[in-house]
Order: sequence, then structure tokens, then C-alpha cells
Amino acid sequence: MKKITKLLLLLIIPLLFFGCTPPQLKDVIWPGPPDVPRVKYDTSYRGISDFGGSSVATDILLGRNMGAMLKKPMGVFVDAKGKIFVTDTAAADVFIIDPVNKTGTTLGQMGTSIFFKPIGVAADEQGRMIIADSQTEKVAVLNANGKLIDFLKPDEPFKQPTGVAYDKVYKKIYVTDTHAHQIDVFDPETFKQIATIGSRGKEEGKFNYPSHITVDDKGKLYVVDTMNGRVQIFDRNGKLLQVWGTQGAGLGELYYPYGLVLAPGGGEMIYTYDA
Repeated sequence: MKKITKLLLLLIIPLLFFGCTPPQLKDVIWPGPPDVPRVKYDTSYRGISDFGGSSVATDILLGRNMGAMLKKPMGVFVDAKGKIFVTDTAAADVFIIDPVNKTGTTLGQMGTSIFFKPIGVAADEQGRMIIADSQTEKVAVLNANGKLIDFLKPDEPFKQPTGVAYDKVYKKIYVTDTHAHQIDVFDPETFKQIATIGSRGKEEGKFNYPSHITVDDKGKLYVVDTMNGRVQIFDRNGKLLQVWGTQGAGLGELYYPYGLVLAPGGGEMIYTYDA
């Protein structure tokens, strides 16, 4: 029995010190040579424990702060100061990670537990957070301290709000209503709806279960038109500017695009992942 106990301690003690910390990856780039690299691995975060001086294994063994680990991250937004906002549908919470100041928290830890299935997240210049919950079918606006200010006020109730984007150039909030096959536009001060972009269809300018959205530095709106296998780009008035991709599984085609991010400097490089 003593031998077994000693063996377990030998196995557990290294975990307490090193935990499940991912190995340090150096010079992981994509694409590889001879192509010019466009993406380089930087780091990864598993949750708030990354900033607490303990390992995941320590938290598990000692039962500490397990609710502050990412379980099923869904939406990601990075503000101008580098702060990272991550929605987690399994945790029913939103993680806020500040790599600059090496701190992390969640809205739940800040005293706000109003979400059931948060999907999209964005923030404006004031630090206000805009979060879409596809289960409650509401989009909440919270202040920088995580306190609820109000909910967006659509002309018709949302059917399934998912993607969220804030236009800092023309001061607009965009929300993807996936099951309504449209993008709703809101005033960031009154929270009232001021416009709608698109309707269901396969024609250019229409949508079939749109999902993620983002806005570039010039106020152009990028929409992942998931079931049509493409990304559509609109100006601030909702006029279609460009369509990127077609339905399919071949080169240059998209089968089930879902996420969306722009390279720094605008829309010169668009990244989306195809499920």
C-alpha cells in the first residue's frame, strides 16, 4: 500500500508543478516553405487559471476555480487594447482576458450571470460589451464593469441572434439573425433598430443561415453566409460590394464556413474556417 501511495505521489507532484501546460511551440507558421508565411502561432489560453500562477492539474486536484476554465468557446473579439473577449456556450459565460496586464475574469465572476448560450461578442470605444444569446434570443449591452445597461430593441423579436459587430466609423451595431436570414442594424445610443440587410435566398445580397460578421476600419460589413458557402461584403448603407467564395469542397470553394476574421489593416486578407 505504501509503495502504491509513493507511486501516486510521484505521478501527481509533477502535475501540480507543471500541470497540463501546453508545450512551448516555436516558429509554427502557415503556410510552410516555400510559400510566404501569413500566420504564426503566438500563444494559447485555457481560462482564468492561466493568470493565477497554478496549473490546470492543480485546480482539478484541489477543486479550485474550475468554473473559470474554457469549456466550449464560441465567439471571440479583441479590442483596440488587446483585451480578448470569449463567449463560452457550455459555461454560459463570457471570459475576459487581458494579456497586457496578465489578468482574467468572467462576467459571472463580475456578478453578471444572465446568459445561457452566448454566441457573438463585440465591444465599443467606451468598453461597452454587446453579447448575443441564441437561447434567450436577446442581445445585451453591458458597461465595462459587466453591468447590464439594456437590451437591443429589434422591430420584430429575434429568431436566433448569433453574430455581433460594432462599426466604430459610422457608429452602428450589426446583429446576425440567423433564422431570419438577415442582418439587423441598430443605433448604439438608443439601441433601436434602424435598418435590415438581406433576406433569405441564394442570389447575391441574400442569405441562407448567415452566422459570423465583422466590420473593417472603413466601415465595410463582412458576413459569413454559411449555407450559401460564401462571404459577402457590404458598404455602410447595406449595398453589396463583393462576394467571396462559392458553395463546394474544392479549391476556392466553401462548404460550411463559420468563423471570420480580418488581417490587420482591413479586408486585404480575409480568414474563415470551413467546417
